[in-house]
Amino acid sequence: MAKIVVAVGVPHPPRLVREAADAFEKLKPEILMEKVRGHVENASPDVIIELDSDHFVNFFYDNVPAFCVGLAEETEGPQEIWCPMPHYVVKGHVPMARSFLAYGIDAYFDLAAAEELRLHHSIMVPLHYLNPGMELPVIPLYVNGFAAPTPTA
Repeated sequence: MAKIVVAVGVPHPPRLVREAADAFEKLKPEILMEKVRGHVENASPDVIIELDSDHFVNFFYDNVPAFCVGLAEETEGPQEIWCPMPHYVVKGHVPMARSFLAYGIDAYFDLAAAEELRLHHSIMVPLHYLNPGMELPVIPLYVNGFAAPTPTA
């Protein structure tokens, strides 16, 4: 049985990584991200479940699930060429993601699944700071925040 060891919320400004690299001293957002990374490291998680809203990279108006669990063994990002940050390969945790999906469906929760994903800045900027070596596997959980009808809180 899995348990939540830490929950954090961070922003994902697409230029933060570049601006931090170009700055003469540490930027406040970079300092704050490092503090959050300390909390994550102290919690010592086995996997990161990252909640995100897809920015029309994987889904578009013709097919936007309310919720989608990422089942990819491995994926890459960021996909945007305009996002000035390193490109990473991110490993998934398919057994846990499948278990999460099955649990949700068994509980009558409407979950979609995607075995192929393209990660964009809204996932990669937080991972750059919170999982810098990309050692921890990541399960993306997308929540539709762009196209009606959006799920309610």
